[in-house]
Amino acid sequence: MHSVPAAAAAAGTAYTGKWLFDYNRANFQYDVPQRFGRYMTSRGMLNTQVGQYRQDVHGIAELTSSKMDTVQAMMTLTLCVCAALSDAGRIGMHGCAPPQWLCALYSGHIYTSILLCGTALWLGMHGSLRAQVAATSLLTRKVRLPIPSMAQLDAARSFGSAFEQQKLGDQFRVPFMRHPEDAPDLPPASSGESEEDEKKKEGKEGKEGSSDAAQKCEG
Repeated sequence: MHSVPAAAAAAGTAYTGKWLFDYNRANFQYDVPQRFGRYMTSRGMLNTQVGQYRQDVHGIAELTSSKMDTVQAMMTLTLCVCAALSDAGRIGMHGCAPPQWLCALYSGHIYTSILLCGTALWLGMHGSLRAQVAATSLLTRKVRLPIPSMAQLDAARSFGSAFEQQKLGDQFRVPFMRHPEDAPDLPPASSGESEEDEKKKEGKEGKEGSSDAAQKCEG
């Protein structure tokens, strides 16, 4: 007589245990791809953010290089003009020669212009190359794309057999009971200011409040 209730209790316990096992296993299999997807999403957002930094570096370097290239073109044209003016050797080829002191000043100014234009041309070339070198250095050392390594990907993923490595209390957890995988407490929304700015703002508000209180007491 007592064997029937005992068998029913054993069957109920076994069915309940199987249901709890299947329930927690389904939750585990549902959470694993979401966890990996969250990791990949965060990595994608981080790559996009660093990509914007790389675009800024490209823009700054190209701005400097384009300006220096413009300077080089202008200095090249100026050197051509100076060369054309110095070919004659003196002023007034088709007339009387001017005084020697005027020819000396004329030639001296042209050669000084050639010297200064050559220096400006060299500085423009140096500035353009230096901007490109700085951009390459920043892009390859400071703002590289944070592409995850194979070790990081292996640490982020999980296998179905990992469910078997959990504690028995987690494998047979009763629904709506507390467990270590509770959702974390979210921090309060930030106003976009740094902690130092927020502290300064709070200090100013406290001083203003105390001064208002003192004025009211005096009144």
